[in-house]
Amino acid sequence: MEKISIVIALDTTEAINAVRNAAQRHGLEVVLEEAPNTEVDAFLERVSRSRPQIVFVETSRARGPVHGLVEALRSAAGSAAVVVVHPNPDPEIILEAMRAGAAEFIYPPFDLNAERSLERWLRERDGGCRTAVGKTLGFLSVKGGCGATTMACQVAAELKRCCGKSVLLADFDPDLGIIAFLLKTKSPYSMADALENAGRLDRSMWQAYAATGPSGISVLSAPDEPGLATANPDQSARFFRFVRSEYDYTVVDLGRGVTRFNIAAMTDIDCTCLVTTMAVPALHRARRTIRTLRNGGCTADRLRVIVNYMPRRQDVSLAELQKMIEFPIYAAVSEDAHAVSDGYSQNGLVSTGTQLGKQIAALACRLTGQPEKEPRRFSLFARA
Repeated sequence: MEKISIVIALDTTEAINAVRNAAQRHGLEVVLEEAPNTEVDAFLERVSRSRPQIVFVETSRARGPVHGLVEALRSAAGSAAVVVVHPNPDPEIILEAMRAGAAEFIYPPFDLNAERSLERWLRERDGGCRTAVGKTLGFLSVKGGCGATTMACQVAAELKRCCGKSVLLADFDPDLGIIAFLLKTKSPYSMADALENAGRLDRSMWQAYAATGPSGISVLSAPDEPGLATANPDQSARFFRFVRSEYDYTVVDLGRGVTRFNIAAMTDIDCTCLVTTMAVPALHRARRTIRTLRNGGCTADRLRVIVNYMPRRQDVSLAELQKMIEFPIYAAVSEDAHAVSDGYSQNGLVSTGTQLGKQIAALACRLTGQPEKEPRRFSLFARA
């Protein structure tokens, strides 16, 4: 069988070793390894003669804009895939490279990302693109102040920390999206950009959109300006099809109340958690929201009602609450303002050592069918 050939034109020792080792593991042949500071035209001529199928090139090789180097390599290497390597996930350089036709963009940790890059290329070459099997969880507040955003952040981080899953936390709140603020992440792009380009999304372009948050989760922020336009259902479907192929779990903050935007997104969400409190206005809104969601096509088996900020002593039982909202209560989470406040002052997440942190961990496991690491010593879930 003919070996797949690659060219390595890198300057960073760590990146060179990572690509060499990954190529060896997959039985690929390095037909050209270009030394640093070589003359560009001579380099391009050698690439053309080598006829590689993959070219790994570092942005330091560019003598001008990165897109010029990528375009020149694509011209010299014919149908070869050009993988651009850079010391960090700079969004501007990522988009510049991708728009010029780069197949992929990788950055540290090079050993991990070089391996993944080659695996993806080989899989796509064999016609076996990754199946979109990831699960999606949505969190929707019946009204402002119910804590759905905090719960979404906690569940996402817990799935990554405790279960070792790849997790995306996406802020779909069109009016008050504050996840990036709470988790102290920054990106020049938002959900609006991802939706606008949903049909063009690939893994390399995605690296410009998603920031890295606490516990290693990926974070897609809401737009800085409130009032994101109504989601196009086609865009929403394409977006979720892509993230399902990239992440084990996508956790979405749907904001508060039922809007045309989150209804469109909800059709692609496996399980919607409706978050309420025991306050009378919230329970009133919960009952109406449940009816609206059910009428809008959200089946009972995909809807979970969670009572948040549950006081230690309450005058109304969960059974009575279920009668009031005319729907089963899936879980009740204790009130712990001190733990939440401490979390906001740190990285936006409640400490896993608090009772609230343990309750969220148990909730995350139950929602996704993951085994709990430690047995519960507290009452969390309502039983019918």
